[in-house]
Amino acid sequence: MINCGFPGYLSNGVITGQSYHFGDILGYACRPGFQLVDGDRSQWCGRDGKWSGKKPACKGDYTTDTANEVYRLDRVVALGKG
Repeated sequence: MINCGFPGYLSNGVITGQSYHFGDILGYACRPGFQLVDGDRSQWCGRDGKWSGKKPACKGDYTTDTANEVYRLDRVVALGKG
């Protein structure tokens, strides 16, 4: 069975689809406040064992470093559990 493997996590986003075999399709979406850029909204596993197109990125004003920290570009704006 042809397997394309896990494509990697999408920072500040989610991947739909849980199987990585030939013919399977993954979808990408970003969390609120982020936009999908630099890639495709979906990819499918090809006969060659590779994902089609390019995995996207999620860009926005904010990014998360850990579950308890939220950064706005160059400074911390909120720390969790305080």
